[in-house]
Amino acid sequence: MTGTDSVRAAAREDVDRALREHGSLEAEVELLRAQLSDAQLRLKLRSGAADMRMREKVGKLELEMASLRAELDGTTAELNQSSAAATAALEAQREAERQRIEAVADAADVARRLASLEGQLRAEREARVTAENLLASASSASHEAEREAKESAQAAAEHLARATAGEDSLAAIRARLSDAEARNRELESSVAIAKEASANAASLHSQEATAHRASKASLLAAENELRALKRRAEGAEAKLAAAEGALRKARGDAATRDRELGRAKEQAAEAEARAEYLRAGAARERDSRAALVEEAKAEVARRATGQVLRLVVVAPTVRVQVPPDGDALERPRLPVAKLRAVLREEILPPFVRIFGRQETATSAAVEAGEPWLNALVEDLERGIEAQLRETFAGVATTRATPSP
Repeated sequence: MTGTDSVRAAAREDVDRALREHGSLEAEVELLRAQLSDAQLRLKLRSGAADMRMREKVGKLELEMASLRAELDGTTAELNQSSAAATAALEAQREAERQRIEAVADAADVARRLASLEGQLRAEREARVTAENLLASASSASHEAEREAKESAQAAAEHLARATAGEDSLAAIRARLSDAEARNRELESSVAIAKEASANAASLHSQEATAHRASKASLLAAENELRALKRRAEGAEAKLAAAEGALRKARGDAATRDRELGRAKEQAAEAEARAEYLRAGAARERDSRAALVEEAKAEVARRATGQVLRLVVVAPTVRVQVPPDGDALERPRLPVAKLRAVLREEILPPFVRIFGRQETATSAAVEAGEPWLNALVEDLERGIEAQLRETFAGVATTRATPSP
């Protein structure tokens, strides 16, 4: 019984130690789980805050970039409009220059025509003066002819003919004079038209100069506005480049945070794997401890049962009656098979039945189904058989009381 108590105490100590170690492992695992949960929570909070800040910053940068793009688009539109206006002004200037050249050419043509008309007018005036001189000569000739007619009757016919010829010449001269006056009127009309054309050319030249100055001023203003728009566009592009740089930096920071988050997740995964490994180790240790405990319990139960069984089996007294003649029980002729049959079927079953799985047993241990019980029964059989052999080794006619 002392050995059984020591075995039980050792088994209980092993069980308690295994339970304590299991509890410490469970506590360590729970601590690791808590640390992992805390790290994951902090990581999620940091990641959420960083993502929120990044989203706000990216949103602001995108709004600023959209505003800058809109401003750049407006500036580009104004630049295109100013360029179109400058192009239109240049076209207007070219058209005005072309009209000026045409007006100068027209004025030169009018001047040439005016000079020609003035030459014709001078020629007509000279012809008129000649005609007037001829008319004066004809008048003087007519007066002279009349005077001569008066002076001389003889020369009347001649004078009459000369007068008729003078009158015809005078009529022709008058006709030529009328034609010259008509041509003079035409020339004067042409001169008036030429003067009007010259005045129009001068006015057109003045208007052209004014338009040229205005177009030059508008072109200068357009160029100034174009330069200002270019400066604004360059400023907008610089702002856009700065915004894009800030956005790239923000994205780089986000990538860095993502890498840090990845490393933190890897560390968390490693911690989880370590915790899982510790849990698996704890489970294996627990299973090993449980197996040891079960083995210790089985050993304790086997020893206790063996002690009880030995007490139960040894307690009764077995009486064996032998024939009167001792020669029949000599050692070489000892009925071993019959002795074993008696032990298995008559002596041991009543004492082993309480450990079996059936309410009735026809043999000592086969129907019990327990390996340790089979081994114990076989040990008892061998002990009883050995004791009987020793008892009957030199005895022939007495009774024996064997005890294992």
